[in-house]
Amino acid sequence: MSPFISQKFDPTPALQQHVKCFWTLEADESAQNSLPVFPDTNVELIITCGAPYVYSDSSGTLHQLPRVILSGLHNRPQYPHVLGDCRFVAVRLYPWAVRSLTDLPAYIDNLPYIPLSARWQDFARTLVWTFDQRGHQAAVDCLQQFVLDSRHDQPTAVPIQNAGAALDASGGQVDMPTLATRAHLSLRQFERQFKHWTGILPKAYARLIRHESARASLYRDPAQSMAAVALDHGYTDQAHFIHEFKTFTGYTPGEFASVLRSSPIAS
Repeated sequence: MSPFISQKFDPTPALQQHVKCFWTLEADESAQNSLPVFPDTNVELIITCGAPYVYSDSSGTLHQLPRVILSGLHNRPQYPHVLGDCRFVAVRLYPWAVRSLTDLPAYIDNLPYIPLSARWQDFARTLVWTFDQRGHQAAVDCLQQFVLDSRHDQPTAVPIQNAGAALDASGGQVDMPTLATRAHLSLRQFERQFKHWTGILPKAYARLIRHESARASLYRDPAQSMAAVALDHGYTDQAHFIHEFKTFTGYTPGEFASVLRSSPIAS
């Protein structure tokens, strides 16, 4: 196997409000396990077609994950790894779309990986065969059709979808009372609804947007001024930027840029 083969596929127009992209990954064990998963604004529905996928909890105990999992929004780097060659087929979702496509428990906050229902686990067997026998594109087509068939539109999610899109477009800079007013909700109702649909509060989502954007900026130019990055991405000062960045990655921005200059880190 080549050390790392990754492909992205655009969703059909019928899914564009729910799905950012479909993607596939093939990687050998050492390549995949060297890469942390940093917090961002994506929810990943991942189907494992290769070796077992495991993660370590805070006590260091290893847990094997089922074939189909949902990796939700989180605020710390995650270190899952595979016990052999990695082969994934996945769909990257907008956070507020997850409940329209899957059956989830009432509360999904503080769960790094969420196992999906038996229906999804049964479908995984078909997808693994398709991936093995017919390749990446056929597997993505198969997954996309299953997602289309699973979709059940949720009109009550529309105000939260609009609020999330506004936060994305503003770089996380819209204040919460304004978003609540646009959604025709009180601030408390808005926060409760946002957390129901995404698993986190809107302020936490805005923090993820700013961090993801700042981190992407460092990928593009790790030699740039950290003060400029902080200013450009809405941080009150450099101390705020450093604190937030270390919370999300375990690195200060300067440490992260230094590592980037010497070796790649997963985005």
